[in-house]
Amino acid sequence: MIEIRMPHGRSSFKQRPGCVGVGLIEVMIAALVLAVGVLGYVGLQLNAKRLNFEAIQRTTASYAAQNLLERMRGNPNQVGSYVVTDIDPGALTEPSPNCTTAQCTNTELAAFDLWEWDQVLDGTSVSGGLVNPMACVTNASNFITVIIVWQGKVELDQTNAPACGDGNYGTDDKLRQWVSMSSFVADV
Repeated sequence: MIEIRMPHGRSSFKQRPGCVGVGLIEVMIAALVLAVGVLGYVGLQLNAKRLNFEAIQRTTASYAAQNLLERMRGNPNQVGSYVVTDIDPGALTEPSPNCTTAQCTNTELAAFDLWEWDQVLDGTSVSGGLVNPMACVTNASNFITVIIVWQGKVELDQTNAPACGDGNYGTDDKLRQWVSMSSFVADV
């Protein structure tokens, strides 16, 4: 047995034979295992943040598409007036009269609805929800399809992509993402 003597002859530590302290190799291996765990956690957090952002984008686009469909259901006689192709946010000018404060015909209401909806689409790009959004609305015998496209962060297969926004999202439009909602709006 090894005994360490302190000044004044007092014994403070006794070490058994064959026992040694923690070596540098063991400490380095423990640090490596800890570092790998921390890196894995950081990667998990980054992936979760990216997926959360994509979910917010889809929710925002779904809300905007549903918003227009509800406006069209409220003015079913003017369904054809809502048809647009590749509308950019902020592209429409405010129509007159303002239908929130004045009486409007169905045609004026359709123009006002489209302008307000254009403002909603613009708000989604300003608030950070959608990057470079565009919208298209089609009408096939009162079967309405609203498509909202935007620039995402992940490349998607564009095989079945709608024509809405073609050529506005870089090479091959691989960053283009979209939400498409369809509904039947009956004439009254």
